[in-house]
Amino acid sequence: MTASPLPSLAARPTAAPFAGALRNADRALIFIGFLMLLEVVKFLIVGNAEAEDLTGAGNPLARALWFPFYLGLILALGARIGALLRVLLPAWPIFALLLVTAASQIWSVVPEITARRAVAVTFTVMFGVYLALREDRLDTLRAAGAAMFAAAVFNLGAVLALPGVGVDQAEHAGAWKGITVEKNALGGEMARAGLVLLSLAYADRRGRAVWLAGFALTALLVLGSTSRTALLALAFPVTVFGLYLLGRRSPVVALGVFYLSATVAGAAALFVWLAPEQAVGLIGKDLTLTGRTGIWEACLTKIMEAPWTGYGLGAFWAEPYGPSYDVRMQVEWIVPSAHNSWIETGLALGYPGMALLGVIVALAMIRSGLAVLGGATPWVFLGLVQLALFSMSESLIFWHPNTFSCTLFAFYATAALMPAARRARPVPEIAPRARLQAAPAV
Repeated sequence: MTASPLPSLAARPTAAPFAGALRNADRALIFIGFLMLLEVVKFLIVGNAEAEDLTGAGNPLARALWFPFYLGLILALGARIGALLRVLLPAWPIFALLLVTAASQIWSVVPEITARRAVAVTFTVMFGVYLALREDRLDTLRAAGAAMFAAAVFNLGAVLALPGVGVDQAEHAGAWKGITVEKNALGGEMARAGLVLLSLAYADRRGRAVWLAGFALTALLVLGSTSRTALLALAFPVTVFGLYLLGRRSPVVALGVFYLSATVAGAAALFVWLAPEQAVGLIGKDLTLTGRTGIWEACLTKIMEAPWTGYGLGAFWAEPYGPSYDVRMQVEWIVPSAHNSWIETGLALGYPGMALLGVIVALAMIRSGLAVLGGATPWVFLGLVQLALFSMSESLIFWHPNTFSCTLFAFYATAALMPAARRARPVPEIAPRARLQAAPAV
């Protein structure tokens, strides 16, 4: 008997509807997760006010909102347990840092806070790992980008409709802060979202107009925040991305772009060396980086007092008269953080934590950089560069749980460190010159 060329209804895979439902559940988890990381959900329920205490307790209702998301993430990771196990070895520094974070409860000066922070940081990082594990990278970025676009709309809505909430009325009067707690937070979050949306505009031909509109909105919010650091952190990777695409047109153009970039970089380095005060003035800082160097000096002294353990995740700043007291007395104000991700990691986890963070960043940037040289789109590499820039003046990588930056860092790092076989679809090659008008899938 000749087989029918068309399968019967009975022969269709029974798992297809179930797989479709899981895919939609994944998208919903990503969308809601980023709305929570970007504080939209918290704003709708409890507003944008932060608890005025130094315990790190925050708002109990805001914390409770995360528990259903954690459960969904556990189920999503469970559905990809094989892929998760295969990435354990290539991305070992990420998981080693999570283990050190969990172990810091043992020596923490405030164990209960460290225990809570360790759980939150673990889930925040694992959300980024989960994003990298998903087979369809473009689908992942679409769901994340939709949430980022929505968050940008909420922030602009707060500025226009609720100026008493969305516009700073005190120290930086007139600066936009949207639904975040202050202008620099808005600028930083929108700069990081802007790079993702711009990458989507390049990769997703079908939704390019939407993603370009989202990028334009995030750029507007960065400008409105008046945060020069955020503006630089957005303009730099966007410029590099544009030069990279220009250089792909032909070897001659690529050579010209290389020499132009090298000349500009050399001139910028010479300017910083010869006129450091004027250079930092361009981003609205002085040579102390708005008092940050004094904070760093005091914090480094405290790291030297507990170099191999630190004080436990989130514990250093928790008690007014704890180890942070000396720092606050030295800088003469109630500083809430080290304003540097590396120093913050040292305060929490000592030299081992700083070393592991350095290994993650170095390996991820090398691997993603080599992928770019092999023809991959540079969004992962540029995302890591952008976060590295922010990490020098803000405590945002790994230290603070339930944050957009922490998840993005884990996403970029895991995507860069994944085995080549797993990266084949997520990090595609750029199309030849004749096909540049058709953007590749991500």
